[in-house]
Amino acid sequence: MLEILLFAPLCLPLQDPPDPAPAPEVEKVEVDEISPKEAIAQLKEGLGGKDYAAQAALLENLGMVPDKGVVKEVSKALKSKDQTVQLSALIALRFNTDPSALASLIKQKKNKKIIDVDELAEEYYYALGQHGNKKAIDVLSNGLYSGAKNSKIIRARILSLGHIRHVDSCEALMNLLKSRGGKRGHMGQMSEFRTSMAVLTGEDKGGNTIDWIQWWNDAKKSLKISTDEWPLEKRNAQRQWLTLWATPQEKEEMRKKAKEKKQNPGD
Repeated sequence: MLEILLFAPLCLPLQDPPDPAPAPEVEKVEVDEISPKEAIAQLKEGLGGKDYAAQAALLENLGMVPDKGVVKEVSKALKSKDQTVQLSALIALRFNTDPSALASLIKQKKNKKIIDVDELAEEYYYALGQHGNKKAIDVLSNGLYSGAKNSKIIRARILSLGHIRHVDSCEALMNLLKSRGGKRGHMGQMSEFRTSMAVLTGEDKGGNTIDWIQWWNDAKKSLKISTDEWPLEKRNAQRQWLTLWATPQEKEEMRKKAKEKKQNPGD
């Protein structure tokens, strides 16, 4: 029986990823209703100039069409002088399922115009974790504390490691714990660490680093990471975790269901 004691309600952000600033009305289309060729053409035409609000809306509307050419055009927007456009591009690359989206994100690992801007850096690391691919582990873990500017960015990197279902994620998290807490028995962002380890392994050894290190020394040689996530015991923590990684479409469905439930509480 799992003994998951995620007692800190703020260990997972309740908010959705930051939304771009208000933009002009742009007709919404489903990504499967427009061809990649059409999306590329519209992105090429619309991402120039200084109408940054319109560009952000265009990226939100078309940037998730799963295609290498679309990813290429979206990636150009990361160089925009406007942070709202850059943020919209990061969000599009976060949820674009084409494999080239992750490759494009990894290329930004030393881009100071992104990683040195708090809001962009936070979204950048969540974008890396969203893809759930072990190729992002090094970027998420290297210099995690020395390179992070604030606790939100550290949180994003630790939780993103928890979204990558690979034993290397556990090793990266344990290396972090040993380097930051070790024999002192505690470390910062312990709640985030425990959340990530819990969904990866189903284990929670509490808030003492020594207990985790002892467990790791016994378990690491035989540890297997299941395909499916282990559920968090606390309902609120589980809801927050699922919301954090939900796609925009999934979040919209969540909002609709919550609204319907509120309107029809007896159903």
